[in-house]
Amino acid sequence: METVQPNRLTDHLPALRDRLERERAFRLEQLAELGSTSRPGDDALREVTEQITAAATIALNDIEIALLRMDIGSYGRCQTCHAEIPIRLLEAIPQLRLCPACQHDGTSKRSRIDLVDVWGHGSFPASDPPANW
Repeated sequence: METVQPNRLTDHLPALRDRLERERAFRLEQLAELGSTSRPGDDALREVTEQITAAATIALNDIEIALLRMDIGSYGRCQTCHAEIPIRLLEAIPQLRLCPACQHDGTSKRSRIDLVDVWGHGSFPASDPPANW
């Protein structure tokens, strides 16, 4: 009799798919509710609603991509380097697409790019950062 290895992704897929399906249903319901809460003249509420809607849409897209990757057999592998993503991370964030190494590399690069995009190259000396830092 073969022993089931608890660290095999295939053993965890049904629970991960179920969780993603529940999160998908939540996001769809959330987006439907947000679409029906517009009030004329309330600019602050409209702005907050737009930001929440944008974040919920991104989350829904990430969930849809994870479900598609399950269907095509690429779920659980890093989209960048194709390494296995640890199951413990997938259990925490089932829509995860990058391994820790690529996530770290992407975050570091993105942070440097954002800083240059926002402030421009050499727009302030290192000893004189913007006041809002």
